[in-house]
Amino acid sequence: MENYSEAKICVRCSLPVKGLALLTNAEIAATGFAILLCRGERSPRVLGFTLGLSSLGHSEVMTVGGTDDEVFALLTHLAEQVTRHGQSFDVGSQCTSVFSDLFFREAPCGLHDLDIVSEICGDEIPTWLQCDEPLSFISLEEEPYAGRG
Repeated sequence: MENYSEAKICVRCSLPVKGLALLTNAEIAATGFAILLCRGERSPRVLGFTLGLSSLGHSEVMTVGGTDDEVFALLTHLAEQVTRHGQSFDVGSQCTSVFSDLFFREAPCGLHDLDIVSEICGDEIPTWLQCDEPLSFISLEEEPYAGRG
């Protein structure tokens, strides 16, 4: 059997907002950001967004796209570019070490109306950027964990 002792684990949560806020704040404290995903009742598209980047003076990033995994991978990559590498994103076309052409625009909606966002951010209303999902989305390779050869 494969050793999963160092595997990354994702939690799908049905806790009320206060419980979800505790998990989200713990994730932000550990990594500098959290990724939240949601889907409308009648929509196959996934809405994903970051929380925590605004504490670094950066806009929060959202995207609407395909699968949970694709949206999670894209937002994780972007958030890591901000928190680990100091990259800053703004309106317009930009690139990262993985994507040669990402397009960012002002987000058309204010996610601050979501209970979880107001619970985490309080009265601080973050600015939002929307990253259009890349047309040729590629699976991102996980970074090797410490201790692996």
